[in-house]
Amino acid sequence: NLLIFGVLAAFVLFYMGFRSLMLMFGLPGRVAAYKARHAQQRGERVFQDAVRLLFEGRFGQALKRATEAYAAGAAPGLSALVAARAAQRMRESEKQQGWLDAAKRADPRNEASALMLEAEMMNEAGRYDEALAALAHLQGKRGRHIAALRLELRARQGAGDWDSVLKLLRQLAKRDALPEEMVRQLGIKAHLANIADRADDAEALQAYLKNLPEGEQDSRVVLAAARALTAVGAMKAAQQ
Repeated sequence: NLLIFGVLAAFVLFYMGFRSLMLMFGLPGRVAAYKARHAQQRGERVFQDAVRLLFEGRFGQALKRATEAYAAGAAPGLSALVAARAAQRMRESEKQQGWLDAAKRADPRNEASALMLEAEMMNEAGRYDEALAALAHLQGKRGRHIAALRLELRARQGAGDWDSVLKLLRQLAKRDALPEEMVRQLGIKAHLANIADRADDAEALQAYLKNLPEGEQDSRVVLAAARALTAVGAMKAAQQ
C-alpha cells in the first residue's frame, strides 16, 4: 500500500511540476498571442471609425484613422481605399494616388475596387482620359458591369466622345439602368454635338442622319439637322 501511495504521489508531483514548467515556458507565447488579439481588435475598431468618419464627411480624421488601421494590419486593402477617398475629398492628390497604389499592393482582390474608385476620382477631377484608362484596365480584368458603364458614360461625355456616349446610353437603356428622361436628354445632347461636328461636311452629315434611329429623332435634333443641311446648301435633304 505504501508503495502504491508513493507511486501515485510521485506521479502527481511530476505532473504538477511538468505543468508548471509548461506554463512557465508557454507564458511568453500566450502573452504575445494576447497582445496580437488585442491589437487586432483595436485595429478593427479603428477601421470602423475610419469608415464612419468618412461617411460623416470628417475626412481629415477619416484619413488619420484609416492610416492607423492600415499600419495595424486591419483590412489593409480596404483601409487604403478609405484613406484614398478621404485624401481625394481633401484635394491631396499625391496622398490619394499613393493610397490607391497601396490598396492594389495590399490585396489583389482589391484591384477592381481600386480601379473603380480611381475612375470615379478621375472623373470628378476632370481627368477623363485617365478615368477611361482605369476602366479599360478593369474591363480586361473583370468585364463591364452597370456601375462601370455609368462611370464610362460620364468620362465619355467629358472627353467629348459622343458616338461612344450614344452606344453606352443604348446599352444602359436596355438594362433599365438609367431614367428614361436622362437617356433622352443625353441622347439629344449627343446628337446635337455630332451634328455640329459634321456641319461643314454635307456628305458626312447626311450619312449620319440616315442612320439616326427613329426613336431618337427628337424635334430639336431634326431642327438642328435641317439648319446644318441648309447652311451647306443641301436644301432637298433639309426639306426631307
